[in-house]
Amino acid sequence: MTILSEDQIEQAIRAGNPPVDHPIRDWLDKDLLEDVGRGGGEATEKLIIKRGARGISASELAKAKANAEAVGHLGEKLLNQHFTLSKPINVASHEWTSQINAISPFDFKIMRTDGEIRHIDAKSTAGPYSNPIHLSLSEIHHALSSGVPYSLCRLYNVSESGCAFRIAKNIAPLLKPIVDTIKAMPTGVKVDSLSFDPDYFGFAPQEAHIAGDD
Repeated sequence: MTILSEDQIEQAIRAGNPPVDHPIRDWLDKDLLEDVGRGGGEATEKLIIKRGARGISASELAKAKANAEAVGHLGEKLLNQHFTLSKPINVASHEWTSQINAISPFDFKIMRTDGEIRHIDAKSTAGPYSNPIHLSLSEIHHALSSGVPYSLCRLYNVSESGCAFRIAKNIAPLLKPIVDTIKAMPTGVKVDSLSFDPDYFGFAPQEAHIAGDD
């Protein structure tokens, strides 16, 4: 018996070209389902168009939300492992803040060797780098008002085997015009979160890797 990889299974499904509404096509929707689980509006619209009347069941939606949360936690776990075992240059110590305070607007606090403190928010996906990044208004406000440099760590292809990641440093200047736009919205309109193309943040092109502990 030959064991197929996920990529081989996906290629086989595409080659077979099953009907648009066939349940096996869910395999091809895994990135969309992950983003739907995070509340992504664009992903939800795409899934509605792809699935038509079949839609998505309550149990499937619950599973997508649970999967998105699990991927997020795994990404943070891998990043914490990186800080602990790899000892990045100029990092004296770190704190996995979201494990202490689950509603913290950042996931890690980094203490540099020069005494500077930085906050890092981990944005994880089981899919490719290009999948959308979501920021809550709380995260955006913190990045602009805390006085602490706020960076994003984009972790992608996240699995128990590891992941790749890229860093976008001090994103506050990129968020100010967005907040100005939100403030100009009509009275009574509230924005809770926003979705971004990762390239908006100018992530460093250097790709680093973290090996899992499986």
